[in-house]
Amino acid sequence: MSKGLKRALRLQEMERLYLQRAFSDAEMAARLGVDRTVIFRDRKELEEVNHIVFIEEGSGRYRIDRRQYLSNVRLTIHEALSLYLAARRASQQTRMGQRPMANALEKIAQAMRQPMTENLVKSAEAIWAEQMRQEREAVFEAVANAWVEGRRLRVLYQGLTARKPYWDRMSPYLIEPSPWSDSVYVIGPSDVLGEMVTYRMDRILKAVVSTESYQIPEDFDEGAMLRYAWGVWRGDGEPQEVVLRFAAGPAARRVLESRWHPLEEVTALADGGVVWRAPIAEWREMLPWIRGWGADVEVLAPEALKQRLQSETQRLAAIYLTKNAPPSWFWLWAKADTQSGRWHPLIYHLIDVGVTAKIMWETALSEGEREQFAGLFNLTTEEAGNLFAFFVATHDLGKAGPGFQDKVPFARPILQNQGYDFPSTRGLHVAAHGVVTAWALPDLLEKHLEMPYLDAVHVAHAVGGHHGVWPKDSDMRGLHDYDRGGPLWNQARDALLQALLELFNPPRPVRLPRNRIEKNSLLMFLSGFTTAADWIGSMDVYFQYESRFMTLARYAEMVAQTAQQALEETGWLGWNSAGETPDFAEVFHFSPNAMQQRLFDVAMGAPLPALVILEAPTGGGKTEAALYLADVWLQRSRGKGMYIAMPTQATSNQMFGRTARFLQNRYPHVPVQLHLAHGNAAWTDQIKMVRPLQVGESAEDGLVANAWFLPRKRTLLAPFGVGTVDQSLMSVLQTRHFFLRLFGLEHKVVIFDEVHAYDTYMSELFLRLLRWLRAMGASVIILSATLPERTRRTMIASWLGKPDIHLADGDYPRFTLAAGAEARAFSIPQPPSRTIQMAWLDDDSEALTSTLAEQLKEGGCAAVICNTVKRAQELYGVLKQARLVDDDNLILFHARTPFVWRKGIEGRILKAFGTPGADGSSPHRPHKAIVVATQVIEQSLDLDFDLMITELAPIDLIIQRLGRLHRHQRSYRPAPLAVPRAFILRPRGEPAHPDFGLSQHVYAEYLLWQTWLTLQERSQLTIPDDTLSLIDAVYGDFQPQDLPAEVRDALEQVHDAMIQAFTADRHQARQRLVPGPEDKYLVTRPRDVLGEDDDPNVHEQLRAVTRLIGPTLNLVCLHRTRQGVFLEPDGSGPRIDLDAEPPRSLVKALVQRTITVQHPGVIYRLKDELPHPAWKRVAALRYSLPIVFENGHYTLPDGSYTLT
Repeated sequence: MSKGLKRALRLQEMERLYLQRAFSDAEMAARLGVDRTVIFRDRKELEEVNHIVFIEEGSGRYRIDRRQYLSNVRLTIHEALSLYLAARRASQQTRMGQRPMANALEKIAQAMRQPMTENLVKSAEAIWAEQMRQEREAVFEAVANAWVEGRRLRVLYQGLTARKPYWDRMSPYLIEPSPWSDSVYVIGPSDVLGEMVTYRMDRILKAVVSTESYQIPEDFDEGAMLRYAWGVWRGDGEPQEVVLRFAAGPAARRVLESRWHPLEEVTALADGGVVWRAPIAEWREMLPWIRGWGADVEVLAPEALKQRLQSETQRLAAIYLTKNAPPSWFWLWAKADTQSGRWHPLIYHLIDVGVTAKIMWETALSEGEREQFAGLFNLTTEEAGNLFAFFVATHDLGKAGPGFQDKVPFARPILQNQGYDFPSTRGLHVAAHGVVTAWALPDLLEKHLEMPYLDAVHVAHAVGGHHGVWPKDSDMRGLHDYDRGGPLWNQARDALLQALLELFNPPRPVRLPRNRIEKNSLLMFLSGFTTAADWIGSMDVYFQYESRFMTLARYAEMVAQTAQQALEETGWLGWNSAGETPDFAEVFHFSPNAMQQRLFDVAMGAPLPALVILEAPTGGGKTEAALYLADVWLQRSRGKGMYIAMPTQATSNQMFGRTARFLQNRYPHVPVQLHLAHGNAAWTDQIKMVRPLQVGESAEDGLVANAWFLPRKRTLLAPFGVGTVDQSLMSVLQTRHFFLRLFGLEHKVVIFDEVHAYDTYMSELFLRLLRWLRAMGASVIILSATLPERTRRTMIASWLGKPDIHLADGDYPRFTLAAGAEARAFSIPQPPSRTIQMAWLDDDSEALTSTLAEQLKEGGCAAVICNTVKRAQELYGVLKQARLVDDDNLILFHARTPFVWRKGIEGRILKAFGTPGADGSSPHRPHKAIVVATQVIEQSLDLDFDLMITELAPIDLIIQRLGRLHRHQRSYRPAPLAVPRAFILRPRGEPAHPDFGLSQHVYAEYLLWQTWLTLQERSQLTIPDDTLSLIDAVYGDFQPQDLPAEVRDALEQVHDAMIQAFTADRHQARQRLVPGPEDKYLVTRPRDVLGEDDDPNVHEQLRAVTRLIGPTLNLVCLHRTRQGVFLEPDGSGPRIDLDAEPPRSLVKALVQRTITVQHPGVIYRLKDELPHPAWKRVAALRYSLPIVFENGHYTLPDGSYTLT
């Protein structure tokens, strides 16, 4: 081999190796078997002669710069011509990378003969003459460099319809030109979207090559990815078959001349036309091509493509065909899909919602509702139905304005062609369309409905607030020309209203009631009714896009069937109150006791709406009495359902089961909607008692829960519900759609159980709710074992709308009935008295364990009740060490236990300590057991213990707790516990200076002190004989003169402190409350909307809280093992990927492992980590944070706290 050939081969090999990695001269010399000086000389020749650019890496190590390197490829004339044609097309159609294209054309010219060379040079010169955009060229170079070097790319991308650009980090797998447009696309996986993206190059505003490299997976198949693409667009689902019919003649011949898609099939027709078909990933990419054929092509499939072109044709007709055209206001849109181009005219949407409201009035609302609100207008129910349907239909009149109509790009040119103006925004905030409705409607109602202007203003605010917030007067004053529009917009709104008047035919003239409470109840009803009808009438699955012009009467007739179907399939139609009531024994299969019968005799025939407060000892049948009385009232008033409000989720779950059994017995032959309403309802076992129905499913009978009612703002709209009192209190807090919740409660019977558990803040909310429930036609039943006299009087006064009332006490047990303008207390037969032996116990571990050991020496089941979770955990630890019972029979029960464990504990407790069999036997009751619990044990759980030890609490709660002692008749109790006995932990310190420990952070110190003073000399309590005197001694008027001198001054100080705290709590409640039904400016000057109650990042003062507690944080407890992160400490269950959004099947398990913490230090250090990135799109976990325990411990990142 000649010396020259060897050298040429060596240079070729060096070029190959330098492309792979960096080499020093010595390394390359050793690799090729030559001296290093030879390598140095050859490398310089590669640089100077072959124009190869080297990069030095480190000290004396070189590699080829791949960004500036291209292989030396030899081309034939024909090959060069092919590249010339491609470069010519790219230079003519794209605006990306013009300089590289010019260089490429010049180099190709060198390989061509005349005259082609001259043509190539001219093409290159033409490109060089164009004005270059440096930022565009920089993007092109960055993308090319990243692609060649295999490095990740950071891009600032502006989507076609996006309001602003966003940064993304991607790996450019492909750079692909579109065969049908002037576009070049970058394809690869995206960090932000978490999937493959197709970014159009000229929409990339900035591009930066990162130092991070990427590898294209071996299984990546670009051919398979783009197999069904028309150009480069990929669809998420299966490809759709596009079928087109081309007319005979030039169009058909042109189709046959070309191959338009690799998978196409073309079938000739007898008339000379052709049918073309192909599976296409994303048919929207075909639109420009299809449009280009004009009337020579007809879309046969898919239907969505056909509808898109129909919609576009209608818009073209609005511009070019002006003879016999629809009125200009027909082109105003209410709903539009910018992807498909479909749209729904505003007038059709107003009719959709108005017709839905009309059918709801006739078939879904109760007879009592219709009669009350028709009566307020002095109209028949038919006339009122027309009026309310008309009012509801006007809700979106504000969409007839330039601010709203400009939200869809294709609408503006059409409307401008019709003469509508679009004033400049000049950077101004665009008002919500509900505000424009509230501004425009009063003049129109005054003019066409002959309604007094101020009445029209109130109606306009009520319907304008259908998105959850009533517009303010100040919002009206802040409107600009861009919101209102010019004269033609005014004419359009006037014409729309007249069209609705003609269609719904409301009576006129119309005026609101003069009585302010009646007027506000009507406006509250209208607000909720409008929102509910709008939600139903906006469901695209029923009210589909329809843009064909037809008479409004014809459209209304057509849509009436749709509205009926929607109401049926969402669960609005079905059960109704028929006015018939069976006997008590038919429903419960036993006769009413004396207490129940006395209540029924007096209250069943009372004028409605009415209020009953039933005070009786636990276990006396209050729940059955309330359910039966509620059903009687419901039938008499032709009401629309019942809601039972409980103090906690645990008590709600138990009451749900009892209510379900009642409704099954009461309404066996019709489907009845029953829902559980609280934050964890979806994860409880009790909901299995009802049959879930998806929208569109139906049932002939039984208990059902339609999915439409599941979102928390809708649950109260279902006819029957059981849940926490918080759900009902939200209807009087200034939150979005509070009036929808109140609309759900009006004309129902609402039962409130365990009301003694409400604190001052909750009580203030409750009093406002009572006022609104009466105004809205709802009746109320309040149940309590123990209720302070002042509280009873305040509730009655609030119901009657009086500042105070004089009310005879009545002997305990009793019920108080408020009906009409009067209230009266009635004594009821007293159940057999129970005497409970009582003793004080020192508050220390030794006294506790020794007492339990002595009392349980022959067996028995004891409850130790604490006032705080921390105290319960401490005492549980003490008893666990003492080993008084087996570990399986020592149970800790409190509200902060993760739900997945709590429901198991609750089930064990109910099974072991719940109701015995008919013969008094309890096969699951342990011989000896201790339950250490917090207040959860005193509220509505039907439990029975042989012995009780409790921390000191206010007297009414002490009595409530004692109701779980010897509650049931049993065939056996241990001899030492045959008599009911309770021990109360004595506060540390002396009566003049007591120390109530953590309990004083839960209850008012004054109430604890008064309870101690009241009970300290007692050795027994007789229930119910002593109940009223005990409660009056603690909650009655403060009488310092009756106290010993050493106690008087200190107790007076804590009493004053309690009054101040109560005053502050009431003030906080009033800041968050909706004004009362007598408020003059209810709908026109609403208060600011409060934030979500479960968002810890909303300031405490701005949150819509139903309980005045400190900030809380939800933590999801997970566990790390050597194999990863799991649900359980032993590594059982699925592995948890905290960087991925959890699948729906896992969300329930995560929610059930949530605890709520209140520790300020923990919250302060963790709340800024919300939302957890992978959970922010999961509603149930949005405000929850995962924490991972290792070996039973979790330490905060800064080491400040450790959770165990």
